Amino acid sequence: MFRSSKPEDLNSILLLNREFFLYTIDRNFDPELKRNKALYKKVRTDLKNRVLHPRKNNQTPVFVVEKNNRIIGYATGWILKNKSGKTITNAVLENIFITVAYRKGGPKYVRGTGAKLLNKFRGACRKNKSHKINVDYYTTDSDAENFYLSKSAQFSISKEKARDPNKTRLEFIIKYRS
Repeated sequence: MFRSSKPEDLNSILLLNREFFLYTIDRNFDPELKRNKALYKKVRTDLKNRVLHPRKNNQTPVFVVEKNNRIIGYATGWILKNKSGKTITNAVLENIFITVAYRKGGPKYVRGTGAKLLNKFRGACRKNKSHKINVDYYTTDSDAENFYLSKSAQFSISKEKARDPNKTRLEFIIKYRS
């Protein structure tokens, strides 16, 4: 089941976020991440605020996927707005993570889980009149790259270098059906 998070989901989401950080560190995608405990704490605090107060600060809800009454993945980001509160055409997908056991190649793999989470985020963007989604991922994370680039049927995708030299930025132009 795919849905917006509820306050009672907070601990499960924080555990998944920890798994995401450990996954990133174990694969050495970002050597600085291992030493940057302040970043981990900031992300944790931001995630708590997004789950408990999803309407503040241009945030979309945290979307979760549940299997057998257990949260196995989440997606979070925000929609950029100008000072008058009007939506700018961009959104940022900050994080999408499926626990490793439920990913492609995992023992409990469920086809389409990541795509459905991405579509939930896309729907929130569409509802807020955002036409572009930016996502940065680690350049050495071929699984992430393959996942995002496989979505070209739903998005026009442009690829560029991110500000962080360890990352690549993709810009998804949302294709709306008439």
